[in-house]
Amino acid sequence: MARKGFASSIGSALEGRNLSPVSTEPKEGTKVEPKVNEPTPAPKEKREAKTKKVAENKAPKIEGTLTTIGFSITEEDSKFIRKAAIKTRMTKEEFFSMVFTETLSFDIDFDDPDYELFTERFKKAARYTTRIDKSLYEQMQEKAADNYLNITGYINYMIRKYRKRNEL
Repeated sequence: MARKGFASSIGSALEGRNLSPVSTEPKEGTKVEPKVNEPTPAPKEKREAKTKKVAENKAPKIEGTLTTIGFSITEEDSKFIRKAAIKTRMTKEEFFSMVFTETLSFDIDFDDPDYELFTERFKKAARYTTRIDKSLYEQMQEKAADNYLNITGYINYMIRKYRKRNEL
């Protein structure tokens, strides 16, 4: 049930406002282009178009074909990576690509205690995700398989070997 005086309060609130209908006629001297009746996209199509536009704007400009890899390394290797990337004035992504390219030529000693460490489970302390060239990653996978290591163990072994050769 409506309260007494409610309608009058609305009237007084609207008092003084221009309540005349808005004219849709163009003002004199303005050029009017005829409207083209285009079908309006359905709401789902609008969302998809907007999502696609946002994705195109946020997509990184990547030259060549890169692949994203993730791996865990030991604490001492992680400290070395942080320091060496700063010292060489490279991003970690650039540094990893350089390390992986350089270590492809390294020979693996099957009697090396580090080799034994990375063939089994080892204590992981830091997690890294980086992008490297796809062909480099494929070469690393082949080299890992040739040396009886999975790719994560191979990456860890090569980082350890690189760290020992280039200790800061």
